[in-house]
Order: sequence, then structure tokens, then C-alpha cells
Amino acid sequence: MFVITVNLVKERINKMNRLCLGCFEKHDEKYSVCPHCGYVDGRDFSESTLLEPGTILAERYIVGASLGFGGFGVTYIGWDALLEQKVAIKEYLPNEFSTRMPGQTEISVYTGDKGEQFASGLIKFLNESRRLAKFNSIDCLVRIYGALSVQYPFSFSIQQ
Repeated sequence: MFVITVNLVKERINKMNRLCLGCFEKHDEKYSVCPHCGYVDGRDFSESTLLEPGTILAERYIVGASLGFGGFGVTYIGWDALLEQKVAIKEYLPNEFSTRMPGQTEISVYTGDKGEQFASGLIKFLNESRRLAKFNSIDCLVRIYGALSVQYPFSFSIQQ
């Protein structure tokens, strides 16, 4: 059995020259701005409610820059350190029912009806991943590589 640890993930990143957290392309360490996508290393995320690029999920997935966000959550570019490939990481974070304090990884779910709606939506989010995974052999659809429910209410869908 192969066990991957956070230290092993970080070691793999360091061995690959510099892996841009905006596009996950390799580039020379001498650049502070990615020559492929223009991503700037060292941005201040202390006021952001998004996950900080470089956050590691399930000791395997590296969260990159946010690709977009909407009413139900956030989509990040990501890197699967085990398979060494780009992925999309969809985080269930509906802004009407939950929030994240800047600089934190945990999310806070509102209480009352909003908390119940959050829980109902979370079940739908995970069920959508399960349904889509059944169609992984169809080329025109997004492939689901996994779903993580790290700790309620922290849930993600891993896609390519």
C-alpha cells in the first residue's frame, strides 16, 4: 500500500523546479511571475475567503488559484500529486448558507433554516459527483476523479 504524506507532496513540488499555482505548469525558480499565465507568487490572501493557493487536501491534492465562484461554491485549478496531473477542485461553499473567515481553511455554516438548506445542498453536491462519475467513459463530459468530504461541512469534487 502506498501512503502519500503532506511532506512527500511538498517534496514532489520542490523537485519539479517551480510549479505555478495559477496554471500548474513548470517554470524556472528565477521568475516570480509565471511566464505561462502571469500568476504572481506571494499574493496576500489574508483578507480572502478563498482557500489559499498551496493548501493541501487529503494529503494528495494541491489547491491552486480560483478559476471562478458562484452561488454554490468555488472552482480552483488543482494538482493531483499522486497522479501528477492537473485537476479542477470544486468546493461546496454556498455564500447564502456559509462563509469562511479570511485566512482560514474551515468554513462556518449559518444556523437555523440556512444550516438545513446547506446540509440539503451538500447532499445534492455529493450526489451530483456520484452521478457524473458514472459517465466517466463519455468524452464530452467532465470526468470525476473523486469526491472528498474531509470533515463536515468541508466538501470537494475532484474533476478533470
